[in-house]
Amino acid sequence: MSSSNLRFDIVSRPIAWHDENDSIRWRAETPMAGYSMSVLSLAAAKALEIARIRLNLTARLPGLRESRTPDGLLLTPHDLRTGDPTIAGDLYRGTFSLGGKRLDIGAHSPFNVRAPSPEWQDELEGFSWLRHLSSADNEISRLHARALVADWIESRGARAHRMCPLRTKARRLISWISHAPVFLDNAEPVFYQSAMRSFGQQIHSLTRSLAMTGDGESRLMAAISLCFAALCLSGQERLFGKAVKLLEKEIEWQILPDGGHVSRHPGVILSLLLDLLPLQRTFTARDMAAPESLHRAIDRMMPMIRFFRHGDGSFALFNGMGLTNPGEAAAVLALDDVRGQPIQNAQHSGYQRLEGGRTVLIQDTGMPPPLPQSGRAHAGCLSFELSSGLQRIFVNCGAPTALGENWRRAARATAAHSTAAIGDSSSARFLGGRMADFLGPLLVSGPHQVHVAREEFGSETVVEASHDGYVKTHGIIHVRRLSLSRAGGKLEGEDRLTRSTGAQPFSMRKKQQAAVRFHLHPGVSAEPSRDGKAINLTLANRERWQFAAVGGAARLEDSVFLAGPQGKAPSRQIVIQLEFDTEVMLKWSMQRIMAGHAEIARAGEPAAHDERLEKDMSS
Repeated sequence: MSSSNLRFDIVSRPIAWHDENDSIRWRAETPMAGYSMSVLSLAAAKALEIARIRLNLTARLPGLRESRTPDGLLLTPHDLRTGDPTIAGDLYRGTFSLGGKRLDIGAHSPFNVRAPSPEWQDELEGFSWLRHLSSADNEISRLHARALVADWIESRGARAHRMCPLRTKARRLISWISHAPVFLDNAEPVFYQSAMRSFGQQIHSLTRSLAMTGDGESRLMAAISLCFAALCLSGQERLFGKAVKLLEKEIEWQILPDGGHVSRHPGVILSLLLDLLPLQRTFTARDMAAPESLHRAIDRMMPMIRFFRHGDGSFALFNGMGLTNPGEAAAVLALDDVRGQPIQNAQHSGYQRLEGGRTVLIQDTGMPPPLPQSGRAHAGCLSFELSSGLQRIFVNCGAPTALGENWRRAARATAAHSTAAIGDSSSARFLGGRMADFLGPLLVSGPHQVHVAREEFGSETVVEASHDGYVKTHGIIHVRRLSLSRAGGKLEGEDRLTRSTGAQPFSMRKKQQAAVRFHLHPGVSAEPSRDGKAINLTLANRERWQFAAVGGAARLEDSVFLAGPQGKAPSRQIVIQLEFDTEVMLKWSMQRIMAGHAEIARAGEPAAHDERLEKDMSS
């Protein structure tokens, strides 16, 4: 039997350098390996950057602070994020639902109340909610938008310039430019001039904050916002060239060759495209040539949107991904002229996608991201998600939107993923304590080597991958082999836990305890089979699958799904406990035993036929 084989290893070492503006930057020979950089070095670099700002010694980004106060607005870009007039009504009544929290403030200013969470505060200060007032398109919403903008300028502007995170400043500038008509049209000259001064102050504040932020999505957002300002506000000719240069640098640094983001967060790609696509069209509207790097980045990123999507449109829950906004993904894909099939092997981003019929499997086969980008990364190496058509089956727990730091930490643990965990440990460790307060909850130790092999046969697709995230702590290597049939009705898996040849003696003194978990989507009902040798799974469309394992007893336990529209939701998980000395092999399988309602209807067969099918396939 012929096959197409692809093998590659991810083994890398980070390097550091000073850019032309004397700013410390970190990069790895492959983008996923910068995590091994010393945390103390990163802390020292950040402290140095902050000190230079406070002492007015910064030499970074020359020319960006030379922009002048604009006289007016030249054009407004189209916001791909959909506005909701109903939410505009809520805002008018003093109800602000932001960052997963709802606050009723009545007639009080939202900028003078105590925020229920940092996420709520950031979303408020980012003004992305202006799109709802724009969508209402009536005089009340325009007056309300103008009053809120004026309130921010008068009561919060000066302090917010100093205190807001860079990403919030960038989002506010983009939001103001995109929705300026809702608060500037027919405005009094005094307010109009006040808004123009605020635009200039925001540009100045944002460029100063850039000098304090070494790497990451926030810098790319800032570059995008400055390009919007240079294109859409009058008198920003001196800003234009510097902003475009910054955009090109950040795209080169952050967007990987396969279209993924250096953070390995699937949602970052969607978030960036929601801004990059309107920016691309704004260049066209100004009759200016957009940077070629912008076109290339968009062309690479579009297929990755399809790569991470299940059949129901939701993104796979890896490395900080939570609830998917279906409208945002649809808005981006509507602008995809190519409409090609998703790639299957995202080697640079560290993911694999397997498709068979209507079945989709997406697996994390990557190293941790570079240390400065790892604040939302999870310890989920080799975990996978499985869906059949519109129905999701196996999932990771996902990242919560607004459940607090304890839930965020729990969601990042290996046990919250559909993979194997040794004891109560995770395959990666996270920064805590005061250093986490200063640098963020970075992922500071994880797999150093991930080996991946993919084989395409005529009847199946096979991916075998391994990681050494447990070698230092337990002397164990995890190897996982997944095989999906071409028709999509059968998935076979092997999980092997084996002693590393370089394991330390202390890690080999006692038996090892491990658990292989398969978290189920809340829409899946599960119960043991009649003979107790398997677990039957029923999906929302009545499609039925059967899970069986050899080498360990499968049992059902409670779990929690953290990426639902209502926050956390109770769910179930299949857990297989293992105990071993030097090596253990678990074999398991998933097989479709009854088609769902839609498939039965298409085939024109009565449901009774599927009961016989179930008996045949169980035998």
